[in-house]
Amino acid sequence: MRGLSQRVVLCLSAAALCTAGAVPALAQESEDDTKDDVRLSVSGGRGAQAGKPVRYRFTVRNNGRVAVDSVRVSSRLPRSLKYMRGGRFGSAQRIVAFSLGRIEPGRGQSRVLVARVAKDFEADSRIVLRAKVTARALAE
Repeated sequence: MRGLSQRVVLCLSAAALCTAGAVPALAQESEDDTKDDVRLSVSGGRGAQAGKPVRYRFTVRNNGRVAVDSVRVSSRLPRSLKYMRGGRFGSAQRIVAFSLGRIEPGRGQSRVLVARVAKDFEADSRIVLRAKVTARALAE
C-alpha cells in the first residue's frame, strides 16, 4: 500500500497567527498525488507572549473514499518553543509526534500540543512550526 504524506507550514507572530491557507507561498507541499484525500490543518497560537504557554491544534481529515491507517502527525519544535504536553516528545531531535491510528472516510481527528514561548521571544519576531502527516491508505 502506498503511503500518503503532506506538509503544512504555520507562521506565528507574537500577536497573531498566519495559517497555512493565508500564506500561499508556504501553504502546502505534497509528496503524493493523493494530496486531497488526507488533509492536515494547524490552528492556535493566537496572542502568543514571551514566557507564556501557547496551544496548537493539529487536525487530520480523511476526505478520501477509503480508510487510512497508521496516521501520524509530527512536528519539530523550533528553539523558540519549549515542549510542555501533548503527544510524545523526543528531546534529542525536538520532535513531537501524535499517533492517530485509523481514520475512516469523511472523518477527522485532532490532537493538542502545549508549548511555552521562549522568554527572549521578541514581539516583532515570528515562529515557524512545520508539521507533517503520514498515513497508509487501505485497499478499497
